[in-house]
Formats: sequence, C-alpha cells, structure tokens
Amino acid sequence: MKTLLLSFLLLLFSASFLSGQSTWQEMIQNPESDFFEIQESFNLSLGNLPYQKGLGIKQYRRWEYYWEGRVDEKGNFPPPGHVLVEMQNYYNSHPDSRNYLAGSGNWSLLGPVPVPNNGTGQLNGNGRLTCIAFHPTDANTIYAGAPAGGIWKSTDNGITWNQFINGLTRLGVSSVVVHPTLPSTIYVATGDRDGGDAPGYGVWRSLDGGLSWSAHNNGMGNRTINELIMDPSNSNIMVAASSNGRIYRTTDGGANWSQSASLGINPKDIAYHPANSNIVYAAGTEFHKSTNGGLTWNRITSGVPNNPQRIALAVSPDEPNWVYLLAGGGNGLTGIYRSTNSGTNFSTRTTTLLY
Repeated sequence: MKTLLLSFLLLLFSASFLSGQSTWQEMIQNPESDFFEIQESFNLSLGNLPYQKGLGIKQYRRWEYYWEGRVDEKGNFPPPGHVLVEMQNYYNSHPDSRNYLAGSGNWSLLGPVPVPNNGTGQLNGNGRLTCIAFHPTDANTIYAGAPAGGIWKSTDNGITWNQFINGLTRLGVSSVVVHPTLPSTIYVATGDRDGGDAPGYGVWRSLDGGLSWSAHNNGMGNRTINELIMDPSNSNIMVAASSNGRIYRTTDGGANWSQSASLGINPKDIAYHPANSNIVYAAGTEFHKSTNGGLTWNRITSGVPNNPQRIALAVSPDEPNWVYLLAGGGNGLTGIYRSTNSGTNFSTRTTTLLY
C-alpha cells in the first residue's frame, strides 16, 4: 500500500508544472495577474535560454501561445465563465442554432487514430487526463476527466468510452466525485487546473449518471475548481479548492457554497483525514491544515520545505494519521516528506529518486 501511495504521488506531481521558483511561475497561477507582466518576467528569467528539460519552458510556451490571442489590449484575462456566457448569448440571438447543431447529419471519425510518438520516451496519447473516479458498487463503471475534453464514462471496465458533456463547449474537468450511496449523482469540478486550457464554471452536478448536467456553483460562480472532495461521513458536506486561492465549502450537497478561507496560494490538492473528517489538508506551494472540517485553516511549516514550486499530498487509510508530501521545483524533486501525526509536523523521507 505504501509503495502504491508513493507511486500515486509521483504520478500526480508529474502531471503539473515542474518549473523554476521565479516570479513568472508564481504569477501564472494567479488569475488576477497581467499577461504582459508575466511574459516580461519569463523573458527576463528564461527567455534567452535554449530549451532545457525541467525548467518549465515548454509548459510556459504552450500557455503563452494559448493566451496571447485571448487577452485584451491591456493584458487582462477574460472574466470567469465568459465562454459559457458568450455561448448563451449566441443561442439567445440565434434561436435556430441549437436545432441546427443537433441535426441528423451523419458523422464518421477521421482521426487521428494512431497514437502519436511524442519523442520523449514517455507514454503517448492524444491528450491529457486530469482525474479518474469509480462507481462505488459497479467495478465496470469508471469516469475520467480531461482538461479540455469534458468527462468520459466507461461501463466495460475501460475498454470503450463515451463522452458526456451535454453541449458544454471546451469543458475542462479537474475532479470527479461519485456519490457513495446514490451513484447516479455525480459532481465535477470544472476548468483545467494545470494548463488553463479550458475555463472554469465551478461545480456541476448530474443526477442521471452523466447524461445531463446543471450548474451547482451558487456562491462560488464560474471558477476553476482544482479539486473537489466529499465528506466520507456526510455526503452533503463537500470542500472545493479553487484556483483563485480560495477554499469553498457546502453543507447542502452543493446547492450553496460559502468561502471558508483564502489561503493566499493556489491549492491544487485537498484531502480528508481518512478517519476524522474534521481534519482536512490542502497543498499548493504551501501546506495547510484545518481541524474544523475546512472552516478555518492554518499553515504548517514544521518539516515542510520553503517555497517549493508545487506540493502534492496523499493520505493512506491503512495509516490514517500519516500524510505524505511530494515537493518539487525547477530542478525536479525537492523531497518526499511524511507526517505521522496528522500533518502537525513532517520529517524528510528522501530528497533523491532512485531509478
């Protein structure tokens, strides 16, 4: 179990940016930042360097290419939910467009079908996946979320997949939660938490196993939600980590959300203590802990590295008081750390990886 836990941490961390601890990388995580200021900061830091693996240059260039044609003349990013608003405005002014788009035309797949060679020696694929969730009683039913490709469902243990986006153009999904006793009820955290390739619409809910969806984001709005977790002892209570640095909490199954804290970081990972849902953990560039179900938070620094670019976390039901942190930056791994007292303090397990 512990070996699997470490493997999960490494896989989770590798999906995010591993880049330098420079100002541009901190600014890029802040939706209030200015595009041109970020661009200038990157150019001063790494702009004249040839490509080097591990500095975040490739990830930045992708981000820059995506956003340079989408910001306004002052470098301001579009407001949250703008894509959905523009879609609704278009449908309202073109009432026949929905019928046209839902017409009976015959379509067939043209490709690409072969898996491309990415030239890195790593796993190949046509795109990224950000999350996976399982049906609580049917092992053949699996859900997967894509950063710009919506949510996918398999009912044959992953052999074939169908997309469930219900007309939400460019839907990004960063987290999926399946209700433990009402498995047709599914929640998704929308938006691309890592690359920003799709806008966020907050939390959405399906009551029919993913066939149709409706917004369940009252109180949080159109935010990119990095991760969504459900209280294992009370399914009406959920905690959501948002890319605007805020933690949101609901006590009525997502009908209403309240902001419980502003951590001042971009919290990428959150997790409940496996045996005590009053204890909640959050990690981004810092590690924070709540002892009242996510209402208030305290930063933990004892044994935690200073200023890593990213911290990923995981907990183990086998050892419920253990918390693992994986921290890294521009030079790769900073270290793996473990707490045996529910995140009060940590000790270093390793600062090197053995291949």
